[in-house]
Amino acid sequence: MLLPEVKEFLRENVRKDFEIYFGMTDSQWIDRATNNWFNDQDNYDGRWTIIKDRLPNVPCVLDMAAGCGTFLLYGLHHGRNEAEPEFVTAKQH
Repeated sequence: MLLPEVKEFLRENVRKDFEIYFGMTDSQWIDRATNNWFNDQDNYDGRWTIIKDRLPNVPCVLDMAAGCGTFLLYGLHHGRNEAEPEFVTAKQH
């Protein structure tokens, strides 16, 4: 599958599932959400701005792995060091 096909596959399945499970049919929201999931170059929700402003010299950010990976990829693209929970052990603390 090419990227446009993958995006359309995701969009269509999100649309179906959100209508079935949440009664949601807002196509503009679904388009925005699926586009954000594929955009690892933008800080679309502002989390990285907050981290940069409040903790500019923090050496590592723990990604709680609750999303599709755009937070992680954005950070890596911008020189941040991140760890996912499965790689963090009590020994490292």
